Amino acid sequence: MRKKILLGFVWIMGLSILGGCHESIEGKTDELKQEGMIVTSETEKEKVITPISSEDVYGHYICEEPGFGGMFTVDISSDGFSYYAGASSSYFGTGSWELSENRLMLKDVGYGEEWDIFFTVEDACLIYDREASHPFLYVDLPDGTKFFNKENVDEAWLADLNERILESEREKVEAMPKIIEEMNKQREEALSHVNKFPFQGSDFQGLLCLDASMNQKDSSMPILYWIEDASGNKLWEAVTCREEGENNSYYYYEKEDGRSYIIEYNADTKYHFDMFSLDAMGSKIDELTYDVPDNTDRAGFNTEVKKYVMRENGGRSIMDMAITGY
Repeated sequence: MRKKILLGFVWIMGLSILGGCHESIEGKTDELKQEGMIVTSETEKEKVITPISSEDVYGHYICEEPGFGGMFTVDISSDGFSYYAGASSSYFGTGSWELSENRLMLKDVGYGEEWDIFFTVEDACLIYDREASHPFLYVDLPDGTKFFNKENVDEAWLADLNERILESEREKVEAMPKIIEEMNKQREEALSHVNKFPFQGSDFQGLLCLDASMNQKDSSMPILYWIEDASGNKLWEAVTCREEGENNSYYYYEKEDGRSYIIEYNADTKYHFDMFSLDAMGSKIDELTYDVPDNTDRAGFNTEVKKYVMRENGGRSIMDMAITGY
């Protein structure tokens, strides 16, 4: 399911817990079995898990870790679920869910595909299984992170979490100037020469090339893109230059089978984007066109692609840094 998308030229760049969330015991008895307990083994220890019904997982859950600019919350009901990573997030995860014994799976279909997120349910807590789950947008939660039912936390717990959220945001603000400075240095270095990246066509292995060296010295000069085969023959080329009206944005897309594609988008003249691959003769193949809302400008399109990139594989631009709007 997971695909690799390289975003083209966009700058990507304790607690007082009521009840407790995990209890293990050693041994098992016939009495527990008779009471309907489910016993599972973990190495040399055995833990008893009380059977959980669907109604037991209904509720509003709050993550113990700071979210993306606020609290990370999950709501579960008989109709489905939703989650929101924080006030800075523009994405709401939604979909259906399944419960098997104490194993909860959320089926996030917010982007039209199914991304599965797994939790273990214990003592009214959702315990995140990072390795089995598709990553969340914007936040990278440690394995075992707990989401507590709001009914089981008090004001002191919420106040402590809010303070840690504020501290996390302060740290981000303080670190940002240094991060930006370092990214600018890396960007200038990367764009000072021709950058080349593998490109797998239908029947050839070539290179996707980017040359922004002239543009770095003079912004009126174009940025050049081309695809060449193993012998250096150019099979496709394009330019981006605002002064000449060449305002297309280009992205690199790689399917699960390894086939490479180019995505081309121009918000100034059309409200769709074209995707295509190449054969060894340089002819476009597997051409597809996708519509986007007619109120989506370049920044909006870039943002949506960036979300998908981050969602799928952590994502990076072809250069690992980029120029917004190119």
